[in-house]
Amino acid sequence: MQSLVAFISRANEVGMNPIYDLLNHHNGKRNAKLSTMEEGVQLLVVGGPVEKGQELLLSYGVKTASTMYRDYSFVEDWPTCWNFKDRASGDNFAFVLFPNGVAAINPTGDFLKQIWHSNTALVEYQANARKHVESLPLGDIDRFTLAARNHLDGFPTSLQEDRSILVHRQDDLMKQELATAGDASDAEDIIAAIEYRIEFKKALNEALVYGE
Repeated sequence: MQSLVAFISRANEVGMNPIYDLLNHHNGKRNAKLSTMEEGVQLLVVGGPVEKGQELLLSYGVKTASTMYRDYSFVEDWPTCWNFKDRASGDNFAFVLFPNGVAAINPTGDFLKQIWHSNTALVEYQANARKHVESLPLGDIDRFTLAARNHLDGFPTSLQEDRSILVHRQDDLMKQELATAGDASDAEDIIAAIEYRIEFKKALNEALVYGE
């Protein structure tokens, strides 16, 4: 199982790439990419020169936050792609969140391609997100905000309650680790699930506020 997880989280279309697979991911700050050739794989600099000591960042692809968390155990800080299903209508909704609460609601395929192919400053990403939202019919935005509000209201716990639960779970895990050297993976999985739920609620609330 560990070998499978390592392959899923580190391999690309040509398999495992030693050294290259150690590079971190960031779609917004990507400055390098892998180029596949007959001889193997080459690392290319993109978006301008890289300064000495600057971290090289790849893109693992434009993926939803849930997929990133499942495969790589983290939620990207920005741009973060989220999706959810409205419990009432069954409709699927998506949004891409940027810093300062800027959200691209119901992003198109072309908008997502811009994230994948371009290397621009944050302010340009945010400007493109605003332009995209301004182009949407008001009815689409209203449906999104209604679905987002209903989704948040449908959770059995509030964001503040989740934070309190997380603290208690972390305390319990620490006590368990001190008391025994046994497997604490179940407790760690529960904590990870709570952490993800907190990030999702925060993101959905920001998108809701932006849509309103």
